[in-house]
Amino acid sequence: MKMTDSEVSSSTSPLTECKQRAARLGGRIEHQITQVPAETFLWGAFCSIGLSLTLRFLNQKHGALFVGQWAPTLLLLGVYSKLAQLHPPAPEKTEPEFP
Repeated sequence: MKMTDSEVSSSTSPLTECKQRAARLGGRIEHQITQVPAETFLWGAFCSIGLSLTLRFLNQKHGALFVGQWAPTLLLLGVYSKLAQLHPPAPEKTEPEFP
């Protein structure tokens, strides 16, 4: 069964569909992160550092390392939250369809 040119151009490629799903998911994640104040992430990072030090003094080395690794992630989320609040998302670009 052979497809006509109109059928081929009207269907979207799997790559385009994947990009659209990723963009929608990214938009939802960005919306949720911008709802949380950036200071919350900063306080969370400070608390994880404090908890890590406390666990280290209690000879819980593995727990201290685990909790201590939360700080950079929380700081990055705070930076991302602040940037997302300062710069609203750009309108979606539609890719031109080629014949």
